This record gives sequence, structure tokens and C-alpha cells, in this order.
Amino acid sequence: MGATAEYLLGLYSIQEAAAQIPATLFTKLKNKTVLDACASPGGKTIHLANLMKNRDLIVALELKERKMFALVNQLERCRITNTAVYNMDAKEASKLNMNFDCVLLDVPCSGNPITDREWFSKRTMEDVHRNARRQRQILKEAAEVTRDGGEIVYATCSMEPEENELNIDWAIANLDVKVANIKCHGQNGLTNVFGKQLDSSIKKCRRIWPDKTQGFFVSKLRKGTM
Repeated sequence: MGATAEYLLGLYSIQEAAAQIPATLFTKLKNKTVLDACASPGGKTIHLANLMKNRDLIVALELKERKMFALVNQLERCRITNTAVYNMDAKEASKLNMNFDCVLLDVPCSGNPITDREWFSKRTMEDVHRNARRQRQILKEAAEVTRDGGEIVYATCSMEPEENELNIDWAIANLDVKVANIKCHGQNGLTNVFGKQLDSSIKKCRRIWPDKTQGFFVSKLRKGTM
């Protein structure tokens, strides 16, 4: 699928089914300024640009320089012209001196054993906790650069509650955000994790279990009063 003339000409892109969900969860993208904070390899950036009809502005960030080629190549292949790309850590997004209406956080995560057969031999609980700490730092920065009334879509391909529901519970308690309703495939987010009762609004999040497609967790947060 990635070696056809049509693909090389940018007539279509390839994206796993669950990965197509996050970009569609924003209430409105027309006339919006959008931040894709963890953008490489660019599948969701292209999806956002298509939903925006290649208009307005997307700022795409990628921390690792070696991943920049894939991101820029994807955007050029698909003739995306509304996107500015920065080699920048999402935890430092405020250095852009910009505010955004919509922020997509497809954050680095631990993945899951459905897509990585060696997951259990490579991952430890410390890896999960380290990822969760980094994700909270990114969430905090995202809230800083989101305009009042703006939306943050948070997504991982991890099934670990530490990287999903527990992070959203932390965000509700520590950031000026609330969980918004979303309509997509999946089951309600967990509201009781390891015996800890979480904020009841977390049931609005969605867990997409890997028996149907790639495992995924998605949530939409709204900055300020709802």
C-alpha cells in the first residue's frame, strides 16, 4: 500500500483504524489554530490538515531530530501547506509564545503487547511510571498554551491506567480543564483503578480494546469553564 504511485503522489495515507479517531474529536477546526504536540511520523497531522481543508494553521512539534524527516516527508508528499514544523519538545511549547484553540496530544507511551510481541520482556513498571510523569508534564504545558474554551485531545496507544485515566484524573485536579463528551468507538474510561475512586467524569473517556483494533485511549478536555 505504501509503494504505489498513488501513495507516492500523496493521494492517500495509511493509518491504523483507532489512530484515525483523535483528529476527529475536536468540535470545530475551521478558523482554528491547532497544535500537534507530538507529531511524527505525521499521520494525525495530515488528518488534521485534511479536516481543515489545508487552511488556517497547524504547528507540529517533534522532539527527536531523526524523526523529523518522516514528518516533513509525509507533509510534503501530501502537499500540506498549512503546517509549520518545529524540532521542539512538547514540554516547552510555551516557548512558541502562541496560544491555540485545539491541541492534539498523541503522547509518547508504553504501547501494548498486541502491537509489540516483546512488550513484556522490554517494559517494566518503572518505564510506565516514567512515561506517565512525562505525559503529565506535556499535559501541563498543553493547558498553558490552550486558550480559554479551547480543547485538548489526549491519546495513547497504551492500556496502562497510569498513562490514561490516572493522568486525566490528575489533570482535572491540577489543571483548569474538564472532561468533555466524545462520540467514538470504545468503552467508558475506568473510574475505579487499583481501588482508587477517580473523578466520575472520566467515564466520558474511551478505551478501545485491542481485540478489535490497535489498543487506544482517547479523551477530550476543555480548558476553563464548560
